[in-house]
Amino acid sequence: SVAFSPSGRLLAAGSADATVRLWQVRGTAAPAPLGRPLTGPEQTAFTVAFSPDEATLVAGSRDGDAYLWDITDPRRAEPFHTPLTGASGWVQTAAFSPDGTTLAAGSSGQVWLWDWRAARVTSILPPPGPVTALVYGDDQHTLITAAADGTARIWRLPGPKLPGDGIPVNGVRFSPDGQTLAVAGAGTRLWNVDDRRPLGPPITNPTNFSGSATLTPTADTLIVSDRAGGLHTWDITDPSRPTQLDEPIEAHSELIEQINLSPGGSTLATTGDDGMLRLWDATDPSALSLTAEQRASTKLVYAVQFSPDGDLLATASVDNTVR
Repeated sequence: SVAFSPSGRLLAAGSADATVRLWQVRGTAAPAPLGRPLTGPEQTAFTVAFSPDEATLVAGSRDGDAYLWDITDPRRAEPFHTPLTGASGWVQTAAFSPDGTTLAAGSSGQVWLWDWRAARVTSILPPPGPVTALVYGDDQHTLITAAADGTARIWRLPGPKLPGDGIPVNGVRFSPDGQTLAVAGAGTRLWNVDDRRPLGPPITNPTNFSGSATLTPTADTLIVSDRAGGLHTWDITDPSRPTQLDEPIEAHSELIEQINLSPGGSTLATTGDDGMLRLWDATDPSALSLTAEQRASTKLVYAVQFSPDGDLLATASVDNTVR
């Protein structure tokens, strides 16, 4: 791969010998090599790209990593921190965002976006197939990718994937206004849907497990279930400082599989591994009170859902029945 710097003054080339070379191609009678070949990649340097300010160079390698150099003085290029890792295969194409804050790299079936200065993955895009080329649009919010399936795709950034922490996700729930997303895993994290930004720290409980979560219609209260059958209620008026409203309620004798609020938010339904369906008065979410219960199955009850008008309730169990 070869790339000119934005001013056209420099040329970079990646090589099969795992090195990257720089030349000055303007202001000299003939192209002049700058410094020694840059090393770091363990295998072929497939792609090279300059940052918009020409101070940084990246090379994507067959070894699956992206390597960065400070080329403020291109004759004395200095490697940055350890390579950017995580790509699922060869890094075949790379580009800096127009504002220079984000690095995008295409590999086998994914596009990785990094805050490259912090060496932190900010998003992962899932094109179906190896990514063969990518380029930013006029701003840092638009990325165009080409893939081996013959399709070019336009992505609005941040992408459709939220970065995780490696812990299984047990449940997700939008607030009624669609502006907030609750993701339950080891804890529960709240996200701003528009800019894919986390709203405050993860909300945890003593069991280190959040099985299901739901938000009240006003989106100021979060209800979360835990591994031991408990329900936890949080005031999230300020998501950066969630406050537990009351002591946890022992709602089930075993793991709660799912919780769901009725469309108006007045009734909470819970189901769990004890086979029970329970209904709770949620008019005041900080003081949930049991109003009805029924055995829904002799086995685990995985799901519970209200109809849109709130008049019907459906459950699904591991015994292959829907009631």
